[in-house]
Amino acid sequence: MLFKVDQGGWVPLVIAAAFLLIMSVWHNGTLERYEFEMHSRVSMAWIIGLGPSLGLVRVPGVGLVYIELVESHIYSLISL
Repeated sequence: MLFKVDQGGWVPLVIAAAFLLIMSVWHNGTLERYEFEMHSRVSMAWIIGLGPSLGLVRVPGVGLVYIELVESHIYSLISL
């Protein structure tokens, strides 16, 4: 089955193992970062509660709050 490993067939195997290592470290690091951000995120009620004490004035219009947290099932699909 692995007849040509000693003739240079080991190179693709080493490259594939390196990519597997990089992708698994990347995936696990992303999961840990996501779990940390979900654990340490601040609730919107707490931020709104700070408004009067900080002297913030509410004006009419649209306000957008940008966050990088993705709340989806992508991670559970990858883990399959």
